[in-house]
Amino acid sequence: MSAISYLTCQSLGSSCQPIVLAPPNDLLGLAITEGIEDGLTARLIGIGVWVAGNAPFMPSLADAVPDYIDAITIYAHPDKGECFALELAQALDARGFRDVFIEGIAR
Repeated sequence: MSAISYLTCQSLGSSCQPIVLAPPNDLLGLAITEGIEDGLTARLIGIGVWVAGNAPFMPSLADAVPDYIDAITIYAHPDKGECFALELAQALDARGFRDVFIEGIAR
């Protein structure tokens, strides 16, 4: 199987499926980005990378994050993407994830 799995972000009830650019590895870190280009950049870090496909899909990815993930970094653009990133972070916090960070991406 390729390191890049193209899954569409289709609504499945209240959850959404990510575009998986890199699965989580032994580092147990996960980056979640709005779009493919940002995800490809985040891939250079060496952790798992999921792409929402569009900022409004970001909050619905919270249910898909595996419980074993230690740290999650959400990358959002300084526009409405920040609001959706905050919603995702709050949903992850509600699930018990404590190491959730939001990073801004310059335009």
